[in-house]
Amino acid sequence: MTSPLALFFDLGNTLVYAKEPWQPILLRANKAVAETLIKHNISVDLRTFPYELITRINAYYAYRDETLKETTTLDVLNSLLHEKGLRDTPDFILRAAMDAKYAITQRNWHLEIDVHPVLLALKHSGYRLALLSNAGDDPDVQALLEQHNLRPYFDFILTSAKSSYR
Repeated sequence: MTSPLALFFDLGNTLVYAKEPWQPILLRANKAVAETLIKHNISVDLRTFPYELITRINAYYAYRDETLKETTTLDVLNSLLHEKGLRDTPDFILRAAMDAKYAITQRNWHLEIDVHPVLLALKHSGYRLALLSNAGDDPDVQALLEQHNLRPYFDFILTSAKSSYR
């Protein structure tokens, strides 16, 4: 039997874990999306928009699990704004809103205690390591890799959001 030459990892719930329950964090994060949009003169209702975004993202998760087609959470936000008649929101505003969301959610991801020693041992043993994440926002994954100093271990990194496939 030959040994594997490469090992594949996921990020969330494999290398990092959620320290706190997601529901209150996601509500705060989606409020940050609404606040960012309002700051950029995009008229959304701060009382209802965070819940509408949660509902829309949950529907997106179900769709991508069923079809294996990936868009991005940024596309979900843009689609919701379109339905509200808020067309042509500049990309930099959409990105700023999503960055506000992920600035909150990223603080809930904590590195598993043995990740660095295990990845280092695997690299030193000659394995090539790849990260394949089913995340819906590539910049979020890239930021988490930097935040937890994981990028140096991986020879290849790909997200569903970047590839358009779940």
